[in-house]
Amino acid sequence: MYFVKTPKLFTKIFPDVIWECPSDRPELQLTFDDGPSTNTENILDYLAEHGLTASFFCLGQQIEKHPDVFNRMIEEGHLVGNHGYAHLDGWKNSTNNYIDDVERGYQLCKSRLFRPPFGRLTYSQYQSIKNKFQIVMWSMMPGDFDQNVSIQKCQSRLSRVNKRDIIVLHDHDDSTVLELLKLIVLRNTSM
Repeated sequence: MYFVKTPKLFTKIFPDVIWECPSDRPELQLTFDDGPSTNTENILDYLAEHGLTASFFCLGQQIEKHPDVFNRMIEEGHLVGNHGYAHLDGWKNSTNNYIDDVERGYQLCKSRLFRPPFGRLTYSQYQSIKNKFQIVMWSMMPGDFDQNVSIQKCQSRLSRVNKRDIIVLHDHDDSTVLELLKLIVLRNTSM
């Protein structure tokens, strides 16, 4: 289960976590999790074609597989963040194991921005990392990772996007995220 729009209650419980763009700078923020992958080059090409930058929350194991793509993200002015090394679910891992994975991802990514895989971490894990890393979540998740959700359903969900949203998309080798990215860019230019 996941929320398409993050409930405001979460933002109240964890006020030091970034959930959306600040009100003094409302601008839609596109973020991509789980890369870099073989698909990332297409995403980077499309963003460059439209003069856009995005944030990429990268997995350490994927940085090891695609170091040139990771370096391209940085060279082209995109923000990179840590998504851990192996995409661990905080609810299913001990605090020590989880923190070790976050640190291993950091060693490859070198970013103090961190997005928990699945958006899940225990309170103990949160307490252990919040002073070293800025935790960045999202306010809109159309569900592009969910094999039970069609691209049309994702497009429909994106009709609820607003200028302050942080949208999380997923950069996998077999992803159809480029189609959604094109729709978001089209909608954002008409907002």
